[in-house]
Amino acid sequence: MDKETKTILEKIMQYGKRHNAEVYHHIPPGYSVILGASTAPVGSVWICNGKSRFSGERQKALVLEAWLLDEVCCWPTQPAPPTD
Repeated sequence: MDKETKTILEKIMQYGKRHNAEVYHHIPPGYSVILGASTAPVGSVWICNGKSRFSGERQKALVLEAWLLDEVCCWPTQPAPPTD
């Protein structure tokens, strides 16, 4: 992964840690995107489990956006072996 992508991912992980939020690659079952939430770091969006804020059962998290997930998951970690 290139340096810029790595920096973006590190910022998302740090932000999640500071805000006590898990960071997921995909939206877990029962979660949905919080529309209008604008405080997520670049490359991520806020999601929640749909429970009321007042119930004490609400859980929030960050999920990586598709373009960043493609960069992270599909970047070759090792060079391909030579083909002769």
